[in-house]
Amino acid sequence: MPLFTREHQIDMLLVYGEVRKNRREAKAFYGQRYPDRAQPHDKYFPWLERHLKTERIEEEPNEFIVSEEEINTLACIEVDPTTSVRQIAANIGIGRESVRNILKKHKFKPFKYQVHHHLYEADHQRRLEFCNWFMVQQRPNLSRFILFSDESRFTKLGMFNKNNSRYWARENPHLFRQGAFQERFGVNVWMGLKHEKVEVMIAT
Repeated sequence: MPLFTREHQIDMLLVYGEVRKNRREAKAFYGQRYPDRAQPHDKYFPWLERHLKTERIEEEPNEFIVSEEEINTLACIEVDPTTSVRQIAANIGIGRESVRNILKKHKFKPFKYQVHHHLYEADHQRRLEFCNWFMVQQRPNLSRFILFSDESRFTKLGMFNKNNSRYWARENPHLFRQGAFQERFGVNVWMGLKHEKVEVMIAT
């Protein structure tokens, strides 16, 4: 079994890119970030970069050849997983399609944030009590008589647009972003849904 797994080698390349290919800084930084792993010599970092540019990994012989563009792209994602393809392409001087291909090759996916309202400590218990109450009711079509409502506050500070925000990762991190819009100056928009009827009210 090799001393360094493929996963460890990728992490080394990411660290090497973060410190702008300074092998001594890379060794120190890698040791701080992964203290429980076997530690490479500082000369291993530039050797690994050269080796992976020309040699194929046995596990993926047709795909895993790491170029300088790939190292720089992966380093950008490591530093800021929320960065955009456009920003990465501008920073390292390659096309956006090339950035997408590199991220796809290394199994990175753009995950969306899920936006939910900020909840206070007592809210969880109230919601649980309502769910328990609803489950034991014997009335047919009870949901037709319940008013489901929601509200949001639009402010001059703007709104978080989850459609324009991504988080690059190999596995879904299940990210959430809280919004406490009721605590800012602006306009409240309230909407209620009862059976098939929708009501909207706007208030300052």
